[in-house]
Amino acid sequence: MQLNRDLNLISKTNCKSKAKSKDIVNFSSLFNQVALKNFTKIDMDILFFIVKKVYNKNKKLIKFEINELINLIDSNGTRFKNKIRLLENIESFCEKLQTSFIKNYVINGKTTDLYRITLFNVSSHYENGILKFINVKITPEAVKFFNNVNEYNLVAFSLEEFSFISSKHSKNLYRIAKQIERSKSKSWVVNSFLLENIMDIKESHKNKYKATKVQNFYLSPALKELNGKNYLGNPYFRDKLICETIKENKVTTNNKVTHNVVAYKLSFIEADNEEFKLKE
Repeated sequence: MQLNRDLNLISKTNCKSKAKSKDIVNFSSLFNQVALKNFTKIDMDILFFIVKKVYNKNKKLIKFEINELINLIDSNGTRFKNKIRLLENIESFCEKLQTSFIKNYVINGKTTDLYRITLFNVSSHYENGILKFINVKITPEAVKFFNNVNEYNLVAFSLEEFSFISSKHSKNLYRIAKQIERSKSKSWVVNSFLLENIMDIKESHKNKYKATKVQNFYLSPALKELNGKNYLGNPYFRDKLICETIKENKVTTNNKVTHNVVAYKLSFIEADNEEFKLKE
């Protein structure tokens, strides 16, 4: 009897482990330098579902059913009440995915190159006018993001946890934080131009009050959410995520000194509050 109970316990544990592994998204940290311009939070859920499906598949054509996508990003069936609208969002996303992305690449932390890439070739398939499945193939220029990623550059997280994050800005910061969490230094200094593009800052906020708006409308709300608890009631991270600004003093022609934000330092610090500790 004891043996049977032990075997049942092992079986249940293995099932949970397999279920959890099916939920994990993997990609190269280089992909975190791709700015997902004008993506909605649902767009980002769909995108990282595709990333999960194509990981280590090289340039093979990958087919997935729409129901599989819906079940993975909404396993409880509570997020999307209007399924018709969700299908419309997926169709709109497929069109968006065919357009170019702006890739931001920092060289030696000093100069920044911009160039456009397309991540995937996508084709949608319908039955009786209803979207049923999608075929996806990685483009040659995007292979390095999703194939043969070494342990040092690997970023991984739970797709379900990601899908329950409430805003796209928090989602963008989350994927960066997952990269930082795996690093030895537990920190990342990134120039302001790159971070503001990754966070998809509105053009109307890029004025003389930019630093204040970036902090108040983007970073502070995202940090507040990610330093809180996920959909299971557990902290997103073991330690507390913080963001510090790095400023450069400049003297204007009127001999006034300005303090421009030139970079941000994102890092984890040990949380004093027990609420930040993961439940064992």
